[in-house]
Amino acid sequence: MEFWKTTLQITLNEQTIQSDPIMIRRGIFQGDSLSPLWFCLAINPLYDVLNSCNYEFNIRINNQRENRISHLLYMDDIKIYASTQNQLTNLLNLTEQFSGDIGMSFGIEKCKTQAIRKGVFHQLPHITQNKEIIEAQERNDTYKYLGFCQSSHINHTKTKTQLKDQYVARLKLKLKTQLNGKNLMKAVNTFCVPLLTYSFGVIKWSKTDLENLNIATRKIFTQYRRHHPKSSIERFSLPRQNGGRGFQNLENLYQRQISDLKKYFLKRAERNEMFRTITRADLNHTPLNLSNTEEIHTPNTIDKIISGLKQKQLHGKFYKDLEENHVNKKMSLIWLKKSSLYAETEGFVFAIQDQVINTKNYRKYIIKNPNIKNDCCRLCKAKPETIQHIISSCSILAQTDYKARHDNAAKIIHKELATLMNLIEDTTPYYTYIPSPFFENNKYKLYWDRTILTDLNITANRPDIILIKKHTNEAILIDIAIPNTNNIIQTYDTKISKYLQLSIEMKSMLNLKKFQFYP
Repeated sequence: MEFWKTTLQITLNEQTIQSDPIMIRRGIFQGDSLSPLWFCLAINPLYDVLNSCNYEFNIRINNQRENRISHLLYMDDIKIYASTQNQLTNLLNLTEQFSGDIGMSFGIEKCKTQAIRKGVFHQLPHITQNKEIIEAQERNDTYKYLGFCQSSHINHTKTKTQLKDQYVARLKLKLKTQLNGKNLMKAVNTFCVPLLTYSFGVIKWSKTDLENLNIATRKIFTQYRRHHPKSSIERFSLPRQNGGRGFQNLENLYQRQISDLKKYFLKRAERNEMFRTITRADLNHTPLNLSNTEEIHTPNTIDKIISGLKQKQLHGKFYKDLEENHVNKKMSLIWLKKSSLYAETEGFVFAIQDQVINTKNYRKYIIKNPNIKNDCCRLCKAKPETIQHIISSCSILAQTDYKARHDNAAKIIHKELATLMNLIEDTTPYYTYIPSPFFENNKYKLYWDRTILTDLNITANRPDIILIKKHTNEAILIDIAIPNTNNIIQTYDTKISKYLQLSIEMKSMLNLKKFQFYP
């Protein structure tokens, strides 16, 4: 360490003051990625020192000694075990001496001794070689080791309560942000959920505990208007590429982690005596219950969950529609992977897909509200007020909301085409873009909502977009439709037949080599 040094800098009013080199006599660089490795290399010999003295605590099974343990060491946290007070004193002295040799000292305020004889606590403080006192721990005192408060045992009930409170606090903190739906769920899974998963395998969580936490999560999402209370429970926890919102189901995580940890211990027990002793000694003392070698039930697969969803009348309709031959499943779900929708908007989209919006039809036939005498649409008064009717079948909305939706979708395509063909260099966002009726350069012509005059009297002569490729003598006709899912094929066929005559006439009039129509 004789070459280790650093400097301090202070900048004030654009003037920098730098200290002389400061030699580092002890410690390691804070924030350096190599520092943890250096620390481990320095402290690792302590393992051999403690093991070589043969002062150890006996692990017994059925009153028979199976193995011995002298310490648990993780970075700078160490727990020392001994069978007698003298052994503990000697082990502590060895640890103190070794720490002094490598320039490390005890954090006395964080150290405690604990003596238990035949289940009875004894007050036996330790005096270090520097005459400092390590206080004895009271019966009701706890110490924190690797994140968990413990004494002669871990208070699972108290620890679970603390973890639940911290989880809820973190969850509410994230829900107060303006993150979009995708990033919000990612934040919850990376900032909130690991607080609980860290305890899996150490703290005993019952199935009811985890179910209640899953329910509490959805309730809090609902309180912050990020989730509809009647939306599918299964979809909330399905991966986004499978049509879900992507929350990591806590019960499934618990089962998977317990299963993986148990497999790890049992596999190591085949070759390691200490692991073999641990597996035999764990008579349901931990959630792993290693003495029971039966396999743990693994959670349902995604395919099985989706299969169950399809059996549901309301929540299953979305997945049934995805299986239709004319539906591109991947493209229908891609918005969830690339979504920039507000989490609130995303929650309502899911509610619409799950058929749980509070329409008159829903209240009359699903909720069975006796006050709803008929389910006719409140606007057109002609057909049942269902999700499908509101989205695409109401005659009152046809010339207002439906037309605006149609035009907005067509504008996006028009803007992309105009940009791709170098007809515009406009960086206007799509939602404020106003298409020009006509664009032209040396290669392309682009028409927007333009009536095409032909020799024949053709009624359907005003498609949404026409692109003419002058350099190849080709044309593309595009007409937008936003049909309901059960009306896609019929709408497609109608568009084809509607513009067939116009396509033939335009190809003849303009002497085109190729004419394509995209409904």
